[in-house]
Amino acid sequence: MEIKKCPFCGGEARIAKTELTTHAMLIWVKCTRCHNHTASIKTASHEEQAMQESIERWNRRAV
Repeated sequence: MEIKKCPFCGGEARIAKTELTTHAMLIWVKCTRCHNHTASIKTASHEEQAMQESIERWNRRAV
C-alpha cells in the first residue's frame, strides 16, 4: 500500500517501529521532514496488519 506524502509539509512519510520486548512492538507512520505522525499501534504478532492499519490512518487524514 502506498504511503501518501505529508499533508502538512509535503515530505516523504515512512513506517516507524520500536521494539518493546521480544514479542511486542509499536508501529506508526512518520513524516521524515516535519516529524508529524500517526498514533502508534502496539502489536505482538500481527506486524503486517499493524503496518497496514498505520498506513490507512496516515492516508485518510484531512489536509
